[in-house]
Amino acid sequence: MFIVRDQQVRALVRDALARWIAAHLRRFFPAECAALGETGLRERIREGISRAVSHGFESEVHISQYLDLMFAFGPDFDSDPALPWARALLAEENLTPDIRMHRLLEEGCRHREGA
Repeated sequence: MFIVRDQQVRALVRDALARWIAAHLRRFFPAECAALGETGLRERIREGISRAVSHGFESEVHISQYLDLMFAFGPDFDSDPALPWARALLAEENLTPDIRMHRLLEEGCRHREGA
């Protein structure tokens, strides 16, 4: 009999998610991904997943969106003094992850547009 433990399943899911995110990032942030190289990209994704989870984002969608924000605003966007809106929204523990991510994406769009 072959037994797959819960920890092994989680590792497989994380690996599949990381591969999907890598393909997504290569499509939408090709220059940034090329500059990182394959090893750097894998490390940035691993770091991004960890940071997203540390901020309470656990769904694949939220983790992917968190990495989009990292690539759009820099790997330390969550602690960058030039991006106080990000730090403030991430600290809003009374908001659900859905609402926090929605607001992060909205503010990110406003910031990119210069509003």
